[in-house]
Amino acid sequence: MDFYAAHRMTNDRHARIYSDGKAENLPALWPCYVISPNDTENEKQQKKEEFEKHNEEVVKNDG
Repeated sequence: MDFYAAHRMTNDRHARIYSDGKAENLPALWPCYVISPNDTENEKQQKKEEFEKHNEEVVKNDG
């Protein structure tokens, strides 16, 4: 069984539980990314791209 849990006060959690009880953590969506006022435009863009790439991969690999 796969499950995805989201709560506004914690990080999302994505896991798979097998019939023998073994649990495997899976990648979860990142809710946001953090930029600093000191970040260059290039650094801001890199963080945005990393965020989007991660979330796209999680969604793509989910089924």
